Amino acid sequence: MRLGLRYGFVSAGVGMLIARVVYVAALRTLPIDELRKAKTAAEKTKPLGPNERRAVLTLIMLFLAVILFWATYGQQGNTISLQ
Repeated sequence: MRLGLRYGFVSAGVGMLIARVVYVAALRTLPIDELRKAKTAAEKTKPLGPNERRAVLTLIMLFLAVILFWATYGQQGNTISLQ
């Protein structure tokens, strides 16, 4: 039996809503996660060191190169069709 996409998206949304309600209801019983610990420890942090700055800048340069690559790669099929 074929149903439309609307029924699939509605059922997925209902499932996510039920999961969210269960998560919020059980939030009190969950152990303290690393994110909550990090929020309290964030006030005590110090600035990045030279090696950490270099690593962050390297990641930014890598992200830019990947973005440029995929931007040009995505236009490859369109350019060939136009020529």
